[in-house]
Amino acid sequence: MANDRLWTPGTARNQSGPSRRGFVLGGLAATASIGLLSACSDDKASSAASGGGSPKKGGTLTMALITSGTAETIVPAGAVNTPDQFRVYNLYDTLFRLDANQTVVPSLAQEATPNADASVWTFRLRKGVTWHNGKPLTADDLVYTIGTWKSAKSGGSGAVKPFIDFAKVKKVDSLTVEIPLLISAAEFPSILTRQPLSVIPAGQSITTGGDHVGTGPFKLKEFKPGVRSVFTANESYWDGVPHVDTLVIDSSYQDETARLNALLSGAADLMPAMPFALASAQKGRGNVNVISATSPSCQSLVMNCQVKPFTDVRVRQAMKLILDREKMVDTLVSGYGKPGTDLAPYGAPNFADDLVPQYDPERARALLKAAGQEDMIATIDTAAYQTGQVESATFFQQQAKAAGLKVRINKRDVSSYFNSPPWLSYPFSTDAYQTLVSSLTTFAVNLLWSKSPYNESHWATPESDKLLLAAMAETNPAAAKDKWHAFQKLQFDTGGYVIWGNMDYVDGLAARVKGVSASPAGPLGGFRLHRAWLA
Repeated sequence: MANDRLWTPGTARNQSGPSRRGFVLGGLAATASIGLLSACSDDKASSAASGGGSPKKGGTLTMALITSGTAETIVPAGAVNTPDQFRVYNLYDTLFRLDANQTVVPSLAQEATPNADASVWTFRLRKGVTWHNGKPLTADDLVYTIGTWKSAKSGGSGAVKPFIDFAKVKKVDSLTVEIPLLISAAEFPSILTRQPLSVIPAGQSITTGGDHVGTGPFKLKEFKPGVRSVFTANESYWDGVPHVDTLVIDSSYQDETARLNALLSGAADLMPAMPFALASAQKGRGNVNVISATSPSCQSLVMNCQVKPFTDVRVRQAMKLILDREKMVDTLVSGYGKPGTDLAPYGAPNFADDLVPQYDPERARALLKAAGQEDMIATIDTAAYQTGQVESATFFQQQAKAAGLKVRINKRDVSSYFNSPPWLSYPFSTDAYQTLVSSLTTFAVNLLWSKSPYNESHWATPESDKLLLAAMAETNPAAAKDKWHAFQKLQFDTGGYVIWGNMDYVDGLAARVKGVSASPAGPLGGFRLHRAWLA
């Protein structure tokens, strides 16, 4: 991929529209004078976390996952749970992706060239890529794919609708597409890394998936929702033929103990998203390799800034001072993570790592008193849709006592928690994001803008919108850093998010599995498994 070119991404340290549930489970534009940066994936460079040596060809790699039942799918537009994500990332390709350094790099798009103000982008597809049916990838496929993203049936529509001027997207030549934007975005390619935005062949249904033809490293052989999927190696894969012959995604497991037993017995080779307590117990035992990497995902408590008493910035600031975040991470995730800073995504280019919240319950008490809320009783809405959500509400409840704050917990049903309403109108709630964290732009436009599709904190003001749009549009790296810092400082001081932690991606691997390294790009190094091999 030596000829891959991309805008300069910086150095990294991912109701209308789709359901919010899909987002839970789951750079800078160069001006004409700056030129384009050569970007080469380092996925091939390291297998240290799961052992080195020369890759061997052959064998069957089996993954054990908790079942999502008949709701499981293999269609990119509808992929929301963990089994779906692994299937789609290995069957299809996105235009761009995150590498092991949390940097956005080319995938199917070999070049991404912006105009001077990053309001129009020209994408050139990689030459010589073929679909699983042998047909070539062309600009017609990309134009068709982009057109499907505006549909409410697309799981990626909420992320791209604020940006793309769909009516003006046009084919330039057989491999080139021009994409005009509604708002200037210097980090636009970073938005296109998620699996619902995978490229599909022209005419393929976004609801049924047709013949499930992709360009990814594996071809579909068998799919039984809630049971298992079987894939065979794509011998024509543009990024290197997979080392294993067969990939099996077994999504029949009912609990974590069964998954661990399968890994220990040899019935499974991979246990992604390993529970933290199990990972701690297994680490160092020798028969299982436990790998982990700090992730940009964020776990949070969310205040609705338009609902009293959270309309008062002093109350919001008090909530942020109540938590001993380091203790929270140690307690809730067995130390597999880092304390959050109320900003996201951690590790992204221009992330303001100099802004660090304090633990000061006495100061919180004083702020509540100054706001006339010394007798305040807060209610936290939560649901057990992900590890740590209900537990984080309970932890906050206990910590709040030191500030004189009483807290009630309203545990809701998982199946309706993200129905809107009540979601987007909760006064105080728990939430988490494992996607929408590929860049500051992606997170902010979807959550912190007045026009955000997932505006749960209702914090945005004309001042914050002005700062955000200026930061997103800035193509000069030094100026962009300053503008992003100004926006993040305002959010840090006055925002509605109490981001208490960034949980690690933690995976369990059988000792015979090689070529898989922990990465902030996602579980098992970023979902794609064509570099894995069996000793």
